[in-house]
Amino acid sequence: MLGRQKIHGLDYARAIFSIFVVLWHFHVAGTSAIFSSATDAPYSPNVSDIINFNVLLQAVPFFILTSCYLYAETATSVRYLGRRFVRIGTLLVFWAIAYHLFYGGADGLLLAVGKLSERPIYQAVTALETYSFFVGLLMSVTLSAIALYCNMAVLIIWAVLGSTAICFFQWQTIVHGTVWTGAFWNPMNYIAYPAAAALIFRLSQSPSALNRLGWGCAGLFVIFAALEWRFVVDPTFFPGQAYNLPAYTRLSSMFFVCFALVVCLKVSRPAGPIVQFMSRNSLGLYCIHPFIIAPMSRLDLPVALRAIAAIAATYAIVVVLRRFFLKDEVLA
Repeated sequence: MLGRQKIHGLDYARAIFSIFVVLWHFHVAGTSAIFSSATDAPYSPNVSDIINFNVLLQAVPFFILTSCYLYAETATSVRYLGRRFVRIGTLLVFWAIAYHLFYGGADGLLLAVGKLSERPIYQAVTALETYSFFVGLLMSVTLSAIALYCNMAVLIIWAVLGSTAICFFQWQTIVHGTVWTGAFWNPMNYIAYPAAAALIFRLSQSPSALNRLGWGCAGLFVIFAALEWRFVVDPTFFPGQAYNLPAYTRLSSMFFVCFALVVCLKVSRPAGPIVQFMSRNSLGLYCIHPFIIAPMSRLDLPVALRAIAAIAATYAIVVVLRRFFLKDEVLA
């Protein structure tokens, strides 16, 4: 809607969570036994595990939830959904093609496209094994259009059933060894997010209700994170992501990012120029940093310095691309 109030907290959040993505991909917090296919529950996480799985990996769920919330706040018609669909679809297609051209040239792109006939569903939902985030975003924003027309009772039922589905996915993977149900690229990981975002939007009109929701989500995050470390660590998750705790098939992630979004909604102080720069270029950082992970990984530097160098280099590339080569439709 026109004239809506700027959510200053989202500037801080975009800046922070986009950095989390890079730190995760460089494994700045280190790796542990959970990155071994032999590790099983019960498992006691160390500090590295907590940082990796309960902090850094919250970035993608947060961006999904925030996109659903902003859709609920700004959507005015079905045409708006169409514009969002085209926008996200453009990002998906452009960056998937760019990734394969960069790493494999025309032959690499043709090889990736050729795999569509072999495993069409897998290749489609993983964006040719590249930016699966955009597929999850497409599904979530589309469902957000439906959530707009649901009353509070339906949204609560939706959120409960979506949360139950996550538990079912965990069970399906552990008991039956089904890879897709516990894989990081499964867009169904976010099935409850549109309802959760719509609930937060409805409750945002009542500060006291929003406070209760935020603290409730914080408490549930702690409870479900403890349960997941105790019962969900399993080797059957390893084929889907190369570690034994699912990346996003976790209820703790949803409750964490719901709490984080509530906090953002309460921030009234505008971000400074540095944070605004980071927020403005958060999508560019996300999309472009995979292109420099390999070159930066070859530097003879401590991993933290390599990650810092990658972040700085990526920001520089984003600025140049936005200024001279690419339109904001694929970077901003």
